[in-house]
Amino acid sequence: METQSLLESTIGRLRDRGRYREVAEATGLGYEWLAKLAQGVIHDPGVNKIELLNRFLREEADLKAGLRRKYGSDSEQSKGAA
Repeated sequence: METQSLLESTIGRLRDRGRYREVAEATGLGYEWLAKLAQGVIHDPGVNKIELLNRFLREEADLKAGLRRKYGSDSEQSKGAA
């Protein structure tokens, strides 16, 4: 089993999420910095920024997952409406 570093997992979450401007506004990190990080241009981004970004992305994903559990997925809602 391969484990990812905090940096690798954070970059993966950022790439999956996209919409870097929204992330920049929510975290205070620069849009250009986020884009460069996702592209692999920044090789030593600093642990404080990565921890902040990872926390934001994790909490956002947890919130979305909780809402899906609470209200059901789109496909479940459309089944009920049919």
